[in-house]
Amino acid sequence: MLSEELDVIRHAALERTRGIDSKSSFAVVAAGVLAGATFTGLVTAKSFYLGMIPFAFTIASVIAAVKALWPTWVWAPSARAVVNRWVNHTISQEDLEDCILEVKVREVEARDAYNERRAKATKLSLVLLIVSLSTALIVVGINAAIPDGGFNGAGPGLTYTPTPTGTP
Repeated sequence: MLSEELDVIRHAALERTRGIDSKSSFAVVAAGVLAGATFTGLVTAKSFYLGMIPFAFTIASVIAAVKALWPTWVWAPSARAVVNRWVNHTISQEDLEDCILEVKVREVEARDAYNERRAKATKLSLVLLIVSLSTALIVVGINAAIPDGGFNGAGPGLTYTPTPTGTP
């Protein structure tokens, strides 16, 4: 009965791993779309530095999502190692079941720790994605408020001409 419950818990941990993979993959794709829109639409000559702010947040979001998706080693029992270790042992059936339960518990603990680290990176990625989108909208508003001439003092349809400083 305890072994069956551990199998259910182990299956749930594997499902959490898949869910984190899905969310991190979404963050990478959404950040890629946002990066393309941000870099091509907001990074202009008149507001270069402002346009780089949402782009930087988007890149940070991708980095966090990739960290969550990066394959790392998670301890899991090798079926062959378990069989080789216990096949010729002269221990009781109850002791063997206890050993197998310990192996299952260790795997679940390792997977939960793995999922915890990945979930934190995924959450950070999604938060950075929201910040990137918010700053992109703010930069769009600022760009709309800036006259065509930018910050050089010229308004729409006007050109800036410096005053002459000397006589010919």
